[in-house]
Amino acid sequence: MRLPGLKKNLAESKSREDRMKMIDRDNKKLSISRQAKLLSIKRTRLYYKPVQTIDEEYRIKRIIDEVYEA
Repeated sequence: MRLPGLKKNLAESKSREDRMKMIDRDNKKLSISRQAKLLSIKRTRLYYKPVQTIDEEYRIKRIIDEVYEA
């Protein structure tokens, strides 16, 4: 059974973040690839890990310095 326009309406009515939250990685019947296609999400987006910010890097370096100077 096909419902014309359903995929397009879902993609337009929900934000990308909301659609990404809908992905069920444990679903045995629908692969992640198929879910991503149905939700109009690029699969690479699902696996993307943001790079640390410069502030976070400085904080980590400062903690390392404190450990080695103690």
